[in-house]
Amino acid sequence: MIQAMTTGQAGSLSTGHANSPRDMLRRLETMVLMTGYELPLRAIREQIASAVDLIVHTARLKDGGRKITYITEVYGMEDDEILTQDIFAFEQTAFRDGKIEGMLKPTGIRPTFMRKFKANGIELPPGEFGIPPEDPNKPGPLGKDKGGLIAGEGLQSLDTPATPVGLGRAVTAGGMVYVSSIGPIDPETGRVTSTSIKDQTRQCLHNLKDRLEASGSSLDKVVWANWSLRDPAEFDTFNEEWVRWFPGEAPVGQGTLMPPLQRRAGFRISIGVIAEA
Repeated sequence: MIQAMTTGQAGSLSTGHANSPRDMLRRLETMVLMTGYELPLRAIREQIASAVDLIVHTARLKDGGRKITYITEVYGMEDDEILTQDIFAFEQTAFRDGKIEGMLKPTGIRPTFMRKFKANGIELPPGEFGIPPEDPNKPGPLGKDKGGLIAGEGLQSLDTPATPVGLGRAVTAGGMVYVSSIGPIDPETGRVTSTSIKDQTRQCLHNLKDRLEASGSSLDKVVWANWSLRDPAEFDTFNEEWVRWFPGEAPVGQGTLMPPLQRRAGFRISIGVIAEA
């Protein structure tokens, strides 16, 4: 099934048995391992994430009836985990005459594949079944290749709004300027500049320089810095670019864990600082 789905056979459909959409993904992993193929678990998960777009989960309820309980999107990989999000979930509203009553309700998440309807000339009914409209204040992945998130390329150019994540905020107080979470956003396009940690670090520092100068400060007045790396193993590459911008005594700094929203947006690095006003 997975081989068929990943060799250009568009429109594939299959069934499986599991207790939930997430459990179905784990069962797929197990079934691949049971075939005897000696593949690393990550390779198996990458193939599953690439093959499967949507899981429709049907369950037998306590009254014996069967209902669709989840419609779940599989939208890529992050580190070694397959990423999913529930688009619709069943909500029980009553129990009458021994029967469960309820309906599928939208969860408030807009799936990443909505742009494909428009690209293929498909007009959805007004309201799009209760799926929320695009909201730049609640961005999902900025574009993806099924098997891994990407940024600044691929389907992103079709209809995806620019993300406000990583624009940072500057506050002046007590003679200091506090700047939060500057990301690798190209100010001309509003999108992630590159997938390279070196390029992203350079863009972050360009953006940080502009933000500090707009607040009446500058890079040479930075006294403390905080950087969030998607992959701690990329610290050396980040640091090579960092010391070019601070050739003398670099400001005191520390690294922290990158928040999920920035990871989903395709960031490899974000930087916040404290500088003298």
